[in-house]
Amino acid sequence: MGAAAVVQRLRTGQLEGSSEAIAQQRGSSFPYHVTGLHARWAESSKMRRMREELGGLVTAVDHVGIAVPDLDEAIEFHRSTFGLELAHRELNEEQQVHEAMLRAPGDTSGAAQVQLLAPADEVSTVAKFLERSGPGLQQLAYRVTDVTEAARVLRDKGLRMLYDEPRRGTADSRVNFVHPKDAGGVLVELVQPAE
Repeated sequence: MGAAAVVQRLRTGQLEGSSEAIAQQRGSSFPYHVTGLHARWAESSKMRRMREELGGLVTAVDHVGIAVPDLDEAIEFHRSTFGLELAHRELNEEQQVHEAMLRAPGDTSGAAQVQLLAPADEVSTVAKFLERSGPGLQQLAYRVTDVTEAARVLRDKGLRMLYDEPRRGTADSRVNFVHPKDAGGVLVELVQPAE
C-alpha cells in the first residue's frame, strides 16, 4: 500500500490502529511523515465528532483579529496595500479596545473580514497581548447561530470558555472565547451577529 493510499484510507476512516501498527502493515520503509499524519488524523477525528455535535451552529469564518498599536495607521496600511474597505469602526468600552472591521472591496456579505484591534487603555487584553507578543494575529473568529449553545457544547467537551456568559462584541454581536490552551494555542472567538 503506497503512502497516498494510506493517507486516503486515514481520511475516510478505513484504516484504524496506531502509527506503529500502520507502519507494520506498510513495512519498515513506511514514511515517518505519514505515520505522524495518523496521529494528526486521530486528533482531527475528535474534531470531526465535535463539529458534528456543534451541528449547524458554526456557519462561517467571521474574521481574523490583528492586534495593532495604532488603529488609524493599520487601517491606512490595509487600505493602501491590500485595497480593503472600512466596514465598521467603534470603541468597545466593555473590552477597552478600538476596533475596525475591514472587508474586501465590494464585499457586503460580512464573511471573513479582518478585524484590527488597538488598546483603549494600558490594561486591556489587547494591550497585554501587544506587550507580550507585539503586533500580529490575535484571534480567529467563527460565526455561530447561537453563542450560548455553542459554548455549552464546547464546555461539555471539556473546553474552557473565557466568559461564563456571552459579552457584547463588535456591532452589538454576542461573543465568547475558547481558551487558547484548549484550542491549540489559538484564541478562538465565537461570534453571534446582532439580529
